[in-house]
Amino acid sequence: MPTTMQSGVAIRYVNALLSTTDDEKRRLILKKCGMEETCLDNAGGRVSVDQYARLLQVLWKVTFDESLGFTENQLKPGTFAMMCHSISDCSHLEHALRRMAKFYRLVTDDFRLQNFRSHDSLRLELHIHRPLQGTASFFIESIFAILVRFSAWLIDRPLIPQRMGFSFSETSGSRPFPASARLNVAYDEAVSFIEFPASALSEPLKRGAGDLKDLLVNAPLGFLADFKVEASYAAQLKSRWLQETESVNLGLDVFAKSFGLSPASLRRKLRDEGASFHELRDAFRRRRAIFLLLRTQKNIDAIAQALGYSESSTFHRAFKKWTGLSPSRFRVQTPVNYVW
Repeated sequence: MPTTMQSGVAIRYVNALLSTTDDEKRRLILKKCGMEETCLDNAGGRVSVDQYARLLQVLWKVTFDESLGFTENQLKPGTFAMMCHSISDCSHLEHALRRMAKFYRLVTDDFRLQNFRSHDSLRLELHIHRPLQGTASFFIESIFAILVRFSAWLIDRPLIPQRMGFSFSETSGSRPFPASARLNVAYDEAVSFIEFPASALSEPLKRGAGDLKDLLVNAPLGFLADFKVEASYAAQLKSRWLQETESVNLGLDVFAKSFGLSPASLRRKLRDEGASFHELRDAFRRRRAIFLLLRTQKNIDAIAQALGYSESSTFHRAFKKWTGLSPSRFRVQTPVNYVW
């Protein structure tokens, strides 16, 4: 799934999308979309987001296949919708990701999503069991892009993978993920994989049945458009803290400098977004503290240090203010599936 800009979608994505079609079918699809076949030869050209969304919709109808012809066996229209409904009773993102993987293992033998849990991430591996048609790298990247954007939609906040690996070389990829995400991406791996940070896995799902209905009506345009909040300064701060836990110790002036702003300008921009630096950091520390207490065996002094508290007593006071309990009592009394 390519990242889209106001200037449109690059022609290389259009060519990759149509790489499973023959000449006759390609001409038919382009005609239905009101696009000239000659546009495919313009390597530096672009189409509008609406045109690209229309192209996806027409291609789905013509192929009657949600995998768009990339897999040997079709994924019938409605497969993605049924997967969405299958996770409707999931409480947290990790539960939803595991359910997604299980769902697609049941409906197709062409590929398989396998999940592996470690202390700091959930790794989803994409195993291809039958040769892919067309531009294979595009199909793999699209699956991961959909996973990231759908997961972010479910928890209603930006989400940056902890790490990704692709089974193809860097030159063959279409790079649908923006460089600004600072993803740790590896190529020429034995298997393609994506790792979601543990701090995001416990996030509760915030989208209901009504939201899902709107999403499915507006697909695929809903996943073509970038989440606007990803560009916000609040989102960038959260992403930095998620990826570089030690950065939670840094002050506002350090982040302001990294954004090319003065501290006053960053405060003002955050205020315009309805946020403040200290409130954002406090909320992050609270969520991270609860996660570390319930999901790890770290002692409380180590947790306090990891969250940037120079004194454990300061962490104790902050935690009791957040929850009404001391960290040790909270750990003993609270179930692991606690929603915060």
